Amino acid sequence: APGFELPFEAASLSTDARTLQAGQIFVPIVGERFDGHDFRDQVYEHGAVATFMQADHSPLMRRPNQLIVPD
Repeated sequence: APGFELPFEAASLSTDARTLQAGQIFVPIVGERFDGHDFRDQVYEHGAVATFMQADHSPLMRRPNQLIVPD
């Protein structure tokens, strides 16, 4: 299958906004008591190069390098 190139390079993934390091992609987790999508501003401030976003969250949270996923 043909691939595609992303307009950025990422060191790794992180699911924790508190420990995210510059160069990582943030993968928000939705739990019973929290929604990782709520930390999108914080992860960009800490140097995230991109974030995954569920499609139902993305219209309200436009930011650079969002990777929109269905769920």
